[in-house]
Amino acid sequence: MMSIAYTQAQIDATVLYLMSGGPGGGELTPDQFKALRYSFSAGNTQAASIYTAFILQLQLAIAQGHAGLANSKNICRDQFGDLNDAIGCAPWARAGEGAAGQTVTQYQVSISG
Repeated sequence: MMSIAYTQAQIDATVLYLMSGGPGGGELTPDQFKALRYSFSAGNTQAASIYTAFILQLQLAIAQGHAGLANSKNICRDQFGDLNDAIGCAPWARAGEGAAGQTVTQYQVSISG
């Protein structure tokens, strides 16, 4: 079974980019976030790799309750307003049950030392 590990510094950098890489140093706009999430569909394998790392790192940040995501408008929330999934989810789903959460589980993605 394949496993992937990211450092806490990589997770923090991803959250920082999401929250300050947009116009005027603010959060990415919904269009920017959507373009990043769907960049893999253009058939560019490098973009797919960047997309995958970005989404998996965001999902790890969600799972750990990263404080930097508290005010994100791009991250899917459940029916209680809690952060749920980096790609999308049904409002009734619990954290980790969305597409990104399932991928993290399937590929044993974790945070290393």
